[in-house]
Amino acid sequence: MLNGSRVIIFIINLAFCVVGCSAVSLERFNNNFKVKQSEIYENSMFGPEEEIHLSEQLSIMTGHVRAGLELLVRGEFDMAEAHLMHPISETDKDQKDSLKRFGLSEERFHELATLIRNGETEKLVLDKALLLISEIERIQKEISSDTSKNILTLLRLASEEYSIALVDNMVFDTNEYQDAYGFILEAKHQSKKMHPAISGKTRAKLEKIQNLWVDGVIPTTTPTPEDDMRTSISQTVEELKIFWEDFH
Repeated sequence: MLNGSRVIIFIINLAFCVVGCSAVSLERFNNNFKVKQSEIYENSMFGPEEEIHLSEQLSIMTGHVRAGLELLVRGEFDMAEAHLMHPISETDKDQKDSLKRFGLSEERFHELATLIRNGETEKLVLDKALLLISEIERIQKEISSDTSKNILTLLRLASEEYSIALVDNMVFDTNEYQDAYGFILEAKHQSKKMHPAISGKTRAKLEKIQNLWVDGVIPTTTPTPEDDMRTSISQTVEELKIFWEDFH
């Protein structure tokens, strides 16, 4: 009888253990699931519209870096440094915080400027800058992005900054002149992401705008007049809108 009681007590304890362990296991599972969920959604703390806006900002940042890259290739290291820092100096805190969640901190841009100041080789700085662009493009792939909107934003900014750069049709603000050129380079690069049926023609129209910078990223004494540039960009914007609309 005693043995039987022990068996019954053992079974009861075992039942409590199973229930208790199951509860603990379920709680652990739920906690782990919540952690996994937080990891998944940690980087996406805003909706599609906010992501599209962030993608636009990333395109602008890349335009600055592309201007810096062109200057590095042309041996203009001092001028390049300013453009490699523009993405940070012209980005607000909320956007910086958003980029940090995707693993892109402003230290990456400071690093490039430091390399230039320390007299590092052109190849090292170029490689680091290209790696930075790759990181920015990776983020754009992870979020909602509207390529056509990115291109139109870059064209609008290029027109605005070119107008600021020129006074009496002479280059007065070198940085703005070069920023505008970088935005066109990035717009052209963005066109590669479009459907093949419209990518080539879009790129060709953007190359015509690019050619209006007489000596590329280097300021010239005979720049394309401001009115001509503004008209050309405005016309291209309208042509692209019609072209893209017909495709859709």
